[in-house]
Amino acid sequence: MPALVGTWESLTPGNAFQMRVAWNERLRRYEGALVVEGRASANVGFPLGDVCWLATPGPNGSTLLVQEEWRWGANGRTTRVQWRQSSLRLLTPTEIATSISRFRRVDGAAPPLGIPAGPGGRPRPDLSGSSGAPSGTTARLPAARPGRLAEPPPAGPDNPAGLPGVGEVLEKVTGRDAMDTAARQFAACKLLAEILNKVRTPTPEGRHVASALMWDYSNTQGLARRQLGPVGQPVADGYVKDALFRQHLVNVDFPAVGHYLAEEEKKVEAAAAAARAAQEAKQAQAAEAARQAAEKQAEEERQEMEATRADRESVKHDVARAKEKGVDTTVFGVALGEPLSLPDCSGGLDGMSLLTGVGSGGAQTCKGDVTGDLAGALVGALAHAAAGSNVPEATKYWRQTSIRLADDKCPDWVKVSGTCLVFATLEGGTVISAFVNTGDERLQDTVEAKLTAKYHKKPERPSSATCTNQYGRKRQADDRVWNLPGLHVTYQALQEDCAHGQITVETDTAHAAIIKARRQHEEKEAKF
Repeated sequence: MPALVGTWESLTPGNAFQMRVAWNERLRRYEGALVVEGRASANVGFPLGDVCWLATPGPNGSTLLVQEEWRWGANGRTTRVQWRQSSLRLLTPTEIATSISRFRRVDGAAPPLGIPAGPGGRPRPDLSGSSGAPSGTTARLPAARPGRLAEPPPAGPDNPAGLPGVGEVLEKVTGRDAMDTAARQFAACKLLAEILNKVRTPTPEGRHVASALMWDYSNTQGLARRQLGPVGQPVADGYVKDALFRQHLVNVDFPAVGHYLAEEEKKVEAAAAAARAAQEAKQAQAAEAARQAAEKQAEEERQEMEATRADRESVKHDVARAKEKGVDTTVFGVALGEPLSLPDCSGGLDGMSLLTGVGSGGAQTCKGDVTGDLAGALVGALAHAAAGSNVPEATKYWRQTSIRLADDKCPDWVKVSGTCLVFATLEGGTVISAFVNTGDERLQDTVEAKLTAKYHKKPERPSSATCTNQYGRKRQADDRVWNLPGLHVTYQALQEDCAHGQITVETDTAHAAIIKARRQHEEKEAKF
């Protein structure tokens, strides 16, 4: 037979991997470890260092029985592993072949090493685990015959789970008769192979042991399956699923395996406990952060109520003076000088209003309409139009919200603006002003008449407004102002967009704050 120790390259087209073959004296076999990836071997997930080729001396010492590891997969990940058996043939002094592959030597001249002999110079016996049955005969499961790895190392770095060789499995796992024994031994090897698949082996020798054990377990299952046939296989499958059988296997037959599994379970439980503790700590931190945020908000609200006390008292005085003179201090039912006590809105603005440009109200008047809140920039303009990026002290605690009117409370001259929304400004929870959009200047006479009737007074005309529409056409309309006891009402028939007008109702306190904020902003502006 050829000397095998050295480096060999596969002649398979598209997969020129290389393996380094060495003699394993303890296991009495040649082992080929992958040292250079081929394109196909890398694609199916063969790792460098993997023992992928084994050659064991046959019974007469003149032949070598070869097992080659085959893998299936893609993108470097393995989905299936199988060991295939064949015999070795010499093609040339530097080229060998099996029934499924060919190799050529790539490390120079072959060293003068043949197949090592057993004790006394006699050839080593066949350790392949094969039944040795002639072709065409029925394979029989040996009663207690070792596999390729007759004596695996004890529990330790090279065999972390203390897994037994098949010889020990076949000796300890027996049943009532030959069929029951085969079924139990099939189940035992299958369960041990499943455990082996989950074991992480840290040493190179341990990986060799794991590879040999896996082949032994798989080969023994194959022999048992042939002996069981279609009648006995369901019995074997039943043992695989039997929890009591598994417990006896790992705790009684092979206690080292049971000890390993128990330790691994402790590690899993410890990791789970650590994860739970981390989660609980995270939840506690979140709860503490929420508590601190709530305390901070409560303190800010307390400070806000304290800071706005004078303004709120002033607003109440404005409203009382207006009511004393018979002035209506509501805006579509929203009372100035009072807290805003309306239900929260659910849902947004009717989508049809965005298409038709005509607004629609809801089933009832409510606050915090989610679509209406998109107009917050307009509300902010009321309080901060002249304040720039620095909010003045006079309007520091102002808050805005939108109010969606009930549909039957929303007049047509408001709907044509595209919404049925009132925008209210609050300070310390008290409504101090509100505004609502209207149609454009073509409805000026209608809106003016409504306001004159509401306040029992004709308006002043302090100024006019001019805008340019999207077609470049200029339009102009006069503003209207009602100076009332405690209230200041403004109607602008045209806004800058030339699309709608606006009514603003303010308490005297809010109106004075706006004027003050505008003046402060003008004083801070850069001078020419």
